[in-house]
Amino acid sequence: MTPTDPRELLRAYSEQRVTDTQVMRGLAEHNGWYVPAGFALDQLQTNLSEHAIIFSTEFNAQPARLLLFSDQEAAHRADGQPIGLFTSAFSGARIFSALDERYISVSVNLGSPQAESWYIDREAFPMTRMWGQAVELERLLKTDYGSRETFAKVAAHPGFMLMINPSNQPIDVGFPGVEGKFAIAFTAPDLSEAFLSSRPEAERQRLHPAAISGLSMFQQLQNFPMAGVILNIGDDMRVVPRQDFETICAAAA
Repeated sequence: MTPTDPRELLRAYSEQRVTDTQVMRGLAEHNGWYVPAGFALDQLQTNLSEHAIIFSTEFNAQPARLLLFSDQEAAHRADGQPIGLFTSAFSGARIFSALDERYISVSVNLGSPQAESWYIDREAFPMTRMWGQAVELERLLKTDYGSRETFAKVAAHPGFMLMINPSNQPIDVGFPGVEGKFAIAFTAPDLSEAFLSSRPEAERQRLHPAAISGLSMFQQLQNFPMAGVILNIGDDMRVVPRQDFETICAAAA
C-alpha cells in the first residue's frame, strides 16, 4: 500500500518502493503543508491559517525558490534558518495549482534527510500544476458535481487521459441495462495506467491513453454518438451525461 504520510512516502521513493507518479499524487493530496506567509497571501489569497512558525527574526532567503514543509516536525528541523514566517495547513493541490512564472523551484523539507526531501524545478511546473488541478477536480467531482465551478474546472483541466483505439477514435463501452455507449477518460495518468494494468493483455493492445484538455475533449466528443463519459471508472467514477457536454464547454468562457 502506498504511504499517505509525505515523509514516509518520500522515504519509500528513496528505497524505490514507489514511483515518482505516486509521490506527486501523494504530495498533492496532502493537506498539512506549511508555506511562506507571503505565498499564502499572494498566491493562495488568504491570511488565515491553523498554525504559524517564525524560523528567525532575520530573512535571507530567495522568494523565487519556494520552500515547503510537509508537517510541523519537518518544519522544526529548519529552526534558526533565516526564512521568515510560515503558516499552515494548506492542501498540496491548492499549492501546486498556484505555481507560476515568478518561482524557479520548489524544495520540500529543508533541513531534513535527503530521503525525506523533494525538489521540483521550473521545467516540471506544468506537470506539477496538472497534479494539483487533477486532485482538486477529483474532489469536486465527488462533492460538487453540477456546479458551475466544477464544470469550469473540468473544462480547464489540461490533463485528461482519454482512452482511444488504434484508429485514434474514442473507445465506447456499454453497460447492462443502460442505454447508449460511453467514452472512458481519467483525470490523471496514474489512474489510466492502473486501469490498463487491470485489463487482459489482448485488450491492452487495443487501448491507448491520449492526453487532452477538458474543453477539447468535450468539444470533440460531441461529434460522436456517445451517451456520456465515464470519468475514473472504478470505485470513485463519475458519469458525465451527454447533456452536460455543452454546459461544460460553455463554462470555459
